[in-house]
Amino acid sequence: MLAAMVFDGLLERHPGLNVVVEEVGIDWLPPLVRALDASIGRLPELILDGEFRPSNLIEGSSYRLPLAPVEYLERQVRVTPLPTVHPIGPVLDQVPTSLLCFSSDYPHVEGSADAVAVLERQLVGQPAAVREEFFGGVGVLLGI
Repeated sequence: MLAAMVFDGLLERHPGLNVVVEEVGIDWLPPLVRALDASIGRLPELILDGEFRPSNLIEGSSYRLPLAPVEYLERQVRVTPLPTVHPIGPVLDQVPTSLLCFSSDYPHVEGSADAVAVLERQLVGQPAAVREEFFGGVGVLLGI
């Protein structure tokens, strides 16, 4: 759905549209980010083998949107982890940190009575700016 929103130009045409993805975890996010980057022939920084991988979309030719696909996600999309199911550290190492934001669905099973504390423990060692963006990012995105 998010890839379609990018490639169909929806996020370009509606820059004020904000999307918050909840209740589906975050383990799918790194593969999506890698696929979006690779879709326009970009080299994922994680590979670092110096090889070019062509794609069916070429910036300026078959891909004509002004931003890279992941830049649309960074601008308009936030994804919330399930605090007790998917640790956020490994995902933060693979995606732009601005994509993740706090939520809790307590008292559901995957929630926690103190989700803030659970996630603060998972963010130990992250820069203060990352922690602030994580806990306040969706509010900033939505203008509240």
